[in-house]
Amino acid sequence: MSLQLLKFKCSLEKSYELAVSAVLALSVYILCINFSRDWHHYEFFFHKKTQPLSWTDLLSQMTVFKEPFYRLTSKLGGELIGFSLFILLTTLILLIVKLNYLKKITKGHYAVSVFFYVCFYLLLFEGTQLRIAYATSFIMMAFYFMQREKLLISFCLVLVASQIHLSALVFLIMFPLFLRPSINNLIYIVALVAPFFIFFDVSLFSLAEIMMTKLNPKYIYYFQQKTRLVQNSTGLFYYFIGFFAALLAVIFYYLKDSINRDKFMKMLFSIALCGIIAMCAFHDYIAMAARLGELLLLPVVILFSYLYMHFYSNKLRLQQAALIFLATTYFFGRMIYLYPTMFAS
Repeated sequence: MSLQLLKFKCSLEKSYELAVSAVLALSVYILCINFSRDWHHYEFFFHKKTQPLSWTDLLSQMTVFKEPFYRLTSKLGGELIGFSLFILLTTLILLIVKLNYLKKITKGHYAVSVFFYVCFYLLLFEGTQLRIAYATSFIMMAFYFMQREKLLISFCLVLVASQIHLSALVFLIMFPLFLRPSINNLIYIVALVAPFFIFFDVSLFSLAEIMMTKLNPKYIYYFQQKTRLVQNSTGLFYYFIGFFAALLAVIFYYLKDSINRDKFMKMLFSIALCGIIAMCAFHDYIAMAARLGELLLLPVVILFSYLYMHFYSNKLRLQQAALIFLATTYFFGRMIYLYPTMFAS
């Protein structure tokens, strides 16, 4: 292949990827501002239709525990170009970054990795939980540099992510898991006994309440009784745990050689297991358990991509089709749950 043809192919590939990101970003932006139940929380602080938060008040409240990176940039962007346009551009830029690094982590399998990200996280993050969406773009970069054993860069990216959404600090767990692979064995054991937290009604909720509300008073909202009363309204929370636990078991069954051999893969699998553990440990406060569990399950996007390619390489067509069907079904189920007003008659 000539150099010019190769350059043209690379240019065409980049244009295709940018177009995909643009379509996805615009689609979830429209869903977010029109149908997301979380949108008014973002507008409240900075939208001009409400009482805007002054720069003096904003700066006086700033600490490293109050996500200054998001607050300052959204305040500045909201005043310069309007908050809605700021959200659209930020979503587009960081989604391009996220999907690009996801492609690198999965060794160039762009279509496969994007498909699984769209099915499992696009609606939840970019379409609903914007700050977590933006923070996980930096986490995806952190995964990439961790894969290449550039630990300092990875560590700094996690810290940057925490200044967009404080919960990103949970990904600091990747460092001991990566540096001391033997710790992963402990995670496996805890994951096996985690269901007993539910069975015996044991919870770490009280300890978490004390720690989180001291870090950031805004978390008091999540611990209020009225918030707890409406949790698990669908009754699907325990099925959700079982669903992802079963999927992780399938991943381990087919990819156990890669997981046992590659410490990066082992780390990703253990982080996902921590999501199951967290949901079991905080089962009596589902709002927090689900948020934390879903965040820690982010690596399943990468693991599913590797699983699909394993099926493809070994000509396991039935398993391929089943995985695609499962992911697609999950996507539509998530859409109905996140945007109920879109389907209201």
